[in-house]
Amino acid sequence: DAVGHWNRTLGDVQLRLVDSAPAAVAVTADAALTRIGGYTGADCRQIVISGYHFQRGDNAYREHIMAHELGHALGLGHNDICGFVSHSNAWSAGCGKWPSGPNAAEAASVEARYSTG
Repeated sequence: DAVGHWNRTLGDVQLRLVDSAPAAVAVTADAALTRIGGYTGADCRQIVISGYHFQRGDNAYREHIMAHELGHALGLGHNDICGFVSHSNAWSAGCGKWPSGPNAAEAASVEARYSTG
């Protein structure tokens, strides 16, 4: 799962799922969203996932979308480097796969932003 991929790559900073409010980031699905796999709100507190793409994609694609949008919620922007979960469109760029979690550079960026230790 996307949260697990992030947590295995991160060190001091860890993500956790909560069932009740207040959550730092809310994840919702939108069946009408068909143009893209998902997006993160401007305040980075809401991730909207395409129900259309989730129903039609395979597990690797679904994990990539969640990990990619979690990266935005954690402060990462897009880049065009293959192997980065924050790549703007890894498959069509010819990278050959959907990264399911962050690489070491992305994890280090998040650690630098949030680590208190």
